[in-house]
Amino acid sequence: MHWNVWSSRRYGQVKSSSTCGISLHGTNRKSTLRTSQNCSGMGRVLALHAAGEPAPVVDIRCDPEASAAFLDRVQIEQVVFNLVRNAIEAMSSGVRRVLTLSTKLTTDRMTEISVADTGPGVSADIRARLFEPFVTTKESGLGIGLSICRVIVEAHGGKLTAEDNPAGGAIFRFTIPN
Repeated sequence: MHWNVWSSRRYGQVKSSSTCGISLHGTNRKSTLRTSQNCSGMGRVLALHAAGEPAPVVDIRCDPEASAAFLDRVQIEQVVFNLVRNAIEAMSSGVRRVLTLSTKLTTDRMTEISVADTGPGVSADIRARLFEPFVTTKESGLGIGLSICRVIVEAHGGKLTAEDNPAGGAIFRFTIPN
C-alpha cells in the first residue's frame, strides 16, 4: 500500500516543511516504514475523512534521520488513521484548523510519529485516563480507539502519549523501534 499526499490537496491545503513523507512498502504485514523524497503520506486518511467538511491545512515535517522502522504496517496504519481522524474531529468547529504530522528520531534511537491539532485540547483530568478503555470526550464516542492504539504501539515496543500543543490543541506522539 502506498499513500500519496496529492489526494489530500483536493480537500485541503498541504504544506510540507521538507520534501519527505511516509511510505509503507511491501506486501507483507511486517514492513519497513521509510521516509522518502516524494512527499507521500496521509492523503488517503484525509480524503476518507474530509468528505462533507473542509479539511484542515496539513503541515508535514519529517526528520531524515528517522528513516526507517520495522513494524506491522496494517496496525500502524490503523494507529495513524485513528489519531488523524480524532485530530480532524477535534478541530471541526474551530476557525484555525492546522494538522501537523511529523517524524523524528529520538535520543534513544526510536522513530517518533506525532499528530498535532489546533482543536480545544484535552483537559488534564481526562488526559490522565485517556488511554483507558471507554474513556471518551466525544458525544458519540465509544472510548476504545485510543485504548486500542496504545495496545498496538506497546506491542511494537513503543509508547503513546498525549500533551498540550503550545499552539493550542493537542499533540499525540508514539514511538516505534528502528
